[in-house]
Amino acid sequence: MEANKIWFVSMLVVVCLAGGYFVYSQGAESGVYKYAADTLDAETDDILDDNRALERQKTQYMDSIDESTSALSDNEDESEELKSYYDQITDYEQQNQQLDSDIQAAQAEIDSLSAYASAMGAVSNEASGESRALEAGTYQCPADITAGRYRLTGTGSFRVVINASNRVSDSQNLGSLDGNSYTLNIEAETKLITEGDVTITPVN
Repeated sequence: MEANKIWFVSMLVVVCLAGGYFVYSQGAESGVYKYAADTLDAETDDILDDNRALERQKTQYMDSIDESTSALSDNEDESEELKSYYDQITDYEQQNQQLDSDIQAAQAEIDSLSAYASAMGAVSNEASGESRALEAGTYQCPADITAGRYRLTGTGSFRVVINASNRVSDSQNLGSLDGNSYTLNIEAETKLITEGDVTITPVN
């Protein structure tokens, strides 16, 4: 009887321990799963929040890109317009330089003509020497001919050239003139170029 009681108590202890362990393990396991699930849910919520924030940031970046693209297009249009203005200014500058060159050339011609006109007005009857026939050639004034008033006669021709501009200021064919005679002023810094029969006579 005593042995049966001991055996019964032993079995009861074993059953209680086994049951307690089972209840304990099930409770512990349930707590771990619940904690893991809660943690996963929290991390998922954080990830979703971060994703939504990134989407908002992406939208802002895309808006900024659109604005920058539009501004760049406007700048390109302005650049083309500015380039057109620059090309026009360059053309105007080139035209202006050409005009300056033309004006300088014209002014040089005017100065030469003015000097010749002044010399023509200042001529007096200073011609000297005797009447003489001129061979075909070039005669510098005053080296070969004294400045003054002369009469050219004959059947040849002549030209009076201004040294500074190499411009012909007078030219005649004596053979085609009445009396085959022509009176003119010969100035310093000019040259008389003759061809054919030409005689020069000072006019006093």
